[in-house]
Amino acid sequence: MATTSTPQPDSSSNLSITVESNPSDSRLSELGIQSWPKWGCPPGKYMLKFEAE
Repeated sequence: MATTSTPQPDSSSNLSITVESNPSDSRLSELGIQSWPKWGCPPGKYMLKFEAE
């Protein structure tokens, strides 16, 4: 099931990630992500750091 959210400009405390499974072609067009390039790095471990609130 897909969920949607409305991003709020200039508000880092309201950031979110939305997962949409199998979006339609029209939804991909709306989001502007039909032509994203493939990931170019080899498989591996990538260090990510997230600051606690």
